[in-house]
Amino acid sequence: MATGEMIQRVCIYVSERDMWNQQPLYLAVLERLRQEGATGATVLQGVAGFGPATGCGLPVWATVAKVCPW
Repeated sequence: MATGEMIQRVCIYVSERDMWNQQPLYLAVLERLRQEGATGATVLQGVAGFGPATGCGLPVWATVAKVCPW
C-alpha cells in the first residue's frame, strides 16, 4: 500500500448457515474479495450475540459450561 493511499474497513455479518451456490456464504465472500483485489480478509466466528428480533444466543457448549463444576 502506497503512503497516503485511502483504505476502508468493511464488516460483513452472515450466519454460518447462509449459503451461496451450494457453499457457505462466508467462503463465497472471501473468494469474491480476493478476486476483486482486496488486500486482506478474515472470517471470525462469534461466540454469542443478539439481534433486534432475537434474544441473546449462546452455543450449546456455553450453556453446558455454566452448569459444569469445573
